[in-house]
Amino acid sequence: MQIHHVRNQTFEDERLEIDGTIFEQCVFKRCQMVFSAIDTVSFKQCHFDSCEWVLDGSARSTMLYLSALYRGLGTGGRDLVETMFSSIRDGDFGDATTNASQSKALLIP
Repeated sequence: MQIHHVRNQTFEDERLEIDGTIFEQCVFKRCQMVFSAIDTVSFKQCHFDSCEWVLDGSARSTMLYLSALYRGLGTGGRDLVETMFSSIRDGDFGDATTNASQSKALLIP
């Protein structure tokens, strides 16, 4: 998929498929932001007002999978998912290992 660059635009009351786009200095008002995990997306110096964030396709499947791990594997599953989210918060998408269960999460950028 080809990456599209969008700069200095205002979007209002729109449903936007955001995969494969770099948004710079854009304004989004009451938009539905749909991410399907077909390609990456980036926001640089953008402003969001009352937007709805939607995960679709592979992105939605990934969240359902993480939810199943969290709920279905007991403490080990919860530790694994929490480790993944910690890696996301820290910006470390490399190799993360939980202490309690020794489960391993490899996040591929």
